Amino acid sequence: MLSLPLDSESLHIWHAEIDIEIASGSMLDFRALLDASELAKVGQLAEPRKSHYLASQSRLRQVLSYYLNEPPAHIIIKRHAYGKPYLADHPNLAFNISHSGSQWVMAVSRAELLGVDIEYCRPRNNFTALVNRCFAEEERLYWHNLSEDEKLAGFYGLWTKKEAFVKATGRGIGLGLARCVVDTGEGCGFLRIPCEFGDASQWSVAMPFIGSGYCCAVVLNRPIAALSIYGMNN
Repeated sequence: MLSLPLDSESLHIWHAEIDIEIASGSMLDFRALLDASELAKVGQLAEPRKSHYLASQSRLRQVLSYYLNEPPAHIIIKRHAYGKPYLADHPNLAFNISHSGSQWVMAVSRAELLGVDIEYCRPRNNFTALVNRCFAEEERLYWHNLSEDEKLAGFYGLWTKKEAFVKATGRGIGLGLARCVVDTGEGCGFLRIPCEFGDASQWSVAMPFIGSGYCCAVVLNRPIAALSIYGMNN
């Protein structure tokens, strides 16, 4: 079994392209890795969400097995009150996953709080409404002053950082995206965050390149000294 070291200052990013046709053909292999609660959820889903969920959860368990030196099917995954998964038997290992389009990504670290978000950067006709509703004053001013050619990347750059932060807290969008304010200047972190999550300067942001046309952000409540990116095959 592959075993990967992960020190307290490193951040590991895993990514894969989920091919639904391949996922559908591998259902039995994927099912063998899941626990009872995950299999129950599979039974509630229709295609193509069923195949996507199977592929996503099996990859999550495969990656965790590299760090825990345990068979994927034996790993116990619990969920906090707001639904964020965690390892009750290994509290010093944090992980989070996200997917958009055909891309799946997972972040792993020794941080206490960790979140990742990936978005396929497709044009939308409601960018302005989303910015005005979900962004803080500084972020709104920054985005509205971008050129038309810059607004697509500018929106997703801000959005993924904010999504990754609220996922790291375990509260999700219900926390309020406008409450975490991205530094749009020379810094790459946050200007302000809710006080219950410490000082904004304690948080770090990484923007790993996952694929053309995608924007990905990883947020954690400690410095990042080393970042490694690993690809997974279908």
